[in-house]
Amino acid sequence: MSIIEFYENQNAVVQEALSTLRTNISFAGNNKKIKKLAIVSYNASEGKTTTSINLSINYARAGFNTLLIDTDMRKSLEYKTYGADVDTGLSTVISDKLYMDQVVRATNIENLFFLPSGPKHLDPTGYFSSNEFKEFLAKAEKEYDFIILDTPALGSVIDAAIVASLADAAIMIVSTGRIKMSGFKRARDQLLKANVNFLGVVLNKVKKSEYRKYFDIYGYYFKRRIKKKKWSKRK
Repeated sequence: MSIIEFYENQNAVVQEALSTLRTNISFAGNNKKIKKLAIVSYNASEGKTTTSINLSINYARAGFNTLLIDTDMRKSLEYKTYGADVDTGLSTVISDKLYMDQVVRATNIENLFFLPSGPKHLDPTGYFSSNEFKEFLAKAEKEYDFIILDTPALGSVIDAAIVASLADAAIMIVSTGRIKMSGFKRARDQLLKANVNFLGVVLNKVKKSEYRKYFDIYGYYFKRRIKKKKWSKRK
């Protein structure tokens, strides 16, 4: 079984933001420790999967034995992007009665493991609502320090709300200029109706000209233009 290759974003600002997010998630747990986090968005292409991967890497780099699960059984672009075979995955765990080590892939990042969604499932909603899926998550929670669940778009199917309700908490990825307030409210209400522990929003795809002012005190993160002094020739 081949190793999944993930690209690690080395941008210092991105890394600082991810570390801050990880810390805030740990604080949000209050008396209950958060070990299973669902990452959701209302629309597709808001950066949910990218955030899921980068946050998973951040947890792994911090020493957490981390499992990233792709729960999109209807689409799953990860096959094409990361080269995972389609024969086994989350969708075959229950149907084929496979063990954890038969479906979970190692990655190029130490402490990070990946579970692709597997072949398309005819009834993802029924799958996620089953006792077998709940038992699978319980087993995974015993084997890993932290689990991140990458979900399909809330605005398309109900799957994400069901998965998020089984996690300890959920965060929503909102892309700048990509979602209207009405859509955000529908997504939030959908999560709350499912009794999801909704922690808040991560604003994504912010223009550098906009976010730079928030990090101005960390000037060393950015390349500054150095003005050359003009020397006049003495006569």
